[in-house]
Amino acid sequence: MSIREDHTIKIQTPFGKVNVKATNANHVYVHADRYAPLTINRVEYRLSMHMNRYEHGFELARNEHGNHEQWYLERIDNRDYSSAAKKKVLDTIPALVVSALASQQALLEDAELQSLDEQSARITCQIDTLTREIDEKRAELMVLAQKRTRISQEQA
Repeated sequence: MSIREDHTIKIQTPFGKVNVKATNANHVYVHADRYAPLTINRVEYRLSMHMNRYEHGFELARNEHGNHEQWYLERIDNRDYSSAAKKKVLDTIPALVVSALASQQALLEDAELQSLDEQSARITCQIDTLTREIDEKRAELMVLAQKRTRISQEQA
């Protein structure tokens, strides 16, 4: 298993290597693309899988209805995948990822720190934008107040 600075580890599976990228302490993105596909039953596949940390640890990400639909498997030749390939992936890869993540707490913590830094930078940028907009609106109010004062003085 190798670790890259972008919070990604490579995990060897029975089908080939998958990249596991930690985006924060509670989410990882697992993938194999067409440049390094998985081979299942002699067929090459791309994989994209999101896993979240829930109350009992990492598992396939759930949608808003609680279903595990945050993953896809696609043949390189764009034909439909077989149910046997799907079963092999679901029976094997999530467990391997969970096992690998058990020894990668530092990776998850570093990803969390980076995520927090990115969120802070995004919020700071939003505050800067809002501050500029507020300053512009204050300037507009000042112009309106000056016009009102001038009109009131001319009427007097």
